[in-house]
Amino acid sequence: MAEVLLEGYLQIMTEPTREVNNVLYDTDESTDEEHITMDQVLDLTHAQSEKLCEGEAALEQLKTRVTEQKKEITKLENMSKMDSKALKHLRESTKALEEQKSELQSRLRSLEEEKEKLITKAKVVADLQEEIWALQQDTDSATRRIQNLTDELENMTKLKEDQEDSRKCENAEHKSEKNKLNQRLWGVEKQKKKLELDKVEANAKIEQLSMNNQQVKEEILRMALKMSVNEDISEKLKKAEEELDDLKRDMKLKGEEIERMRCERVTKDEEVAALTCKLGALNNEIQLITKERNKLKGSNRQLWATNEGLKQVVQSKDAKMEELKVKAQECLNYERWWMSHVVGMLEGQVFAWMNNMGFVHSEWSGCLVELQSTRQSLATPSSISFE
Repeated sequence: MAEVLLEGYLQIMTEPTREVNNVLYDTDESTDEEHITMDQVLDLTHAQSEKLCEGEAALEQLKTRVTEQKKEITKLENMSKMDSKALKHLRESTKALEEQKSELQSRLRSLEEEKEKLITKAKVVADLQEEIWALQQDTDSATRRIQNLTDELENMTKLKEDQEDSRKCENAEHKSEKNKLNQRLWGVEKQKKKLELDKVEANAKIEQLSMNNQQVKEEILRMALKMSVNEDISEKLKKAEEELDDLKRDMKLKGEEIERMRCERVTKDEEVAALTCKLGALNNEIQLITKERNKLKGSNRQLWATNEGLKQVVQSKDAKMEELKVKAQECLNYERWWMSHVVGMLEGQVFAWMNNMGFVHSEWSGCLVELQSTRQSLATPSSISFE
């Protein structure tokens, strides 16, 4: 669009000199011819106005496109904010699950330690059970020995009673045998008392071991319950790890989507910057064209006034031609000077655009060469021919 406007502007800038020559040269012709020439100038001005309207319409379209791009950027920013909030929520959930996972792992380690203790206590229970069984064997053996000694004691007591019944017929041999029997009886009773004490002690020890065994069994039962809880905790830990993996995947997808939206936003920003640059360039072009149009309108009014003055004042053709030559040359010089000045401004503006854009475009380079050629041709002195 800028290239089209620039070409139209250059075409318009090269037209006025030829039209002014026609107007001034045809001054002596009829009134109809003069009006036709001025109509041509008005048509030229009208064509320039139409091109200016086209430039303004293109400018409005560019403004509309920039507005749409800004709305798109705002939409992307809002989506980015929403995704940032969702990502923050995912990070908080992930952190909570990580803490829960750590807590469950700590509990699992403590339960593993308790499991090891339980295994150790189970071994202790097995050892106690073997010890109890051995003590029971010893107790049974002691009971049998006590029973044997009791039977022997009863036999000896009976024998003693029999001997006491026949003590009248005792002799020295009988007394010696009686003493031996009494000593044996006393030894048996002493051994019996010792065995009874051993039995009582063994029973107490068995009872204590049984109590310890019961306590250990109860503790084993509690540990078994804890182990069942451990299985539940393991299931919870496994489920938490699965949820954590899902959250990590979601967070990764969200991160990729946010990165894609950031890239789109950067692209949109670059497009908006380029459109804004074009918008500024078109604004400058339109301002220049508007100034030139206003100048052409003033020139048209001056031409109308000059035409009317020439009808009323000029009396002779020779004097009129001399005056017109001077005025035409001044007008031509002024027009060429002004066009050279404007073309120089456009050349500087195009050069500034190329510097701002950071790269040399072939079309802009061609436009710059054309502007330089036009400015050089306008700088060459020229005179109006009335032949």
